Amino acid sequence: MAQGTVKWFNHKNGYGFIEREGDSDLFVHITNVEGKIVDGDSVEFDVGETERDPMHQCSQNWRRRRVITTPIPTTHHQCDEAS
Repeated sequence: MAQGTVKWFNHKNGYGFIEREGDSDLFVHITNVEGKIVDGDSVEFDVGETERDPMHQCSQNWRRRRVITTPIPTTHHQCDEAS
């Protein structure tokens, strides 16, 4: 799995971008997110290509990395875990 940081994610519009060190940012759609993410979260994800465009998009299998092993980022809010 690849790793990166949520650059920004707009829950109202249902999409955002993930930053990857040394590579281009990735578009991510809400339908490909498991759980809730916020800006600044460290994440793990699989990368795939969309059918209509070679632009990269995260696959259905992406997960918040901090849930697995990393410390909770300073941008994390405890109330997000309750939902």
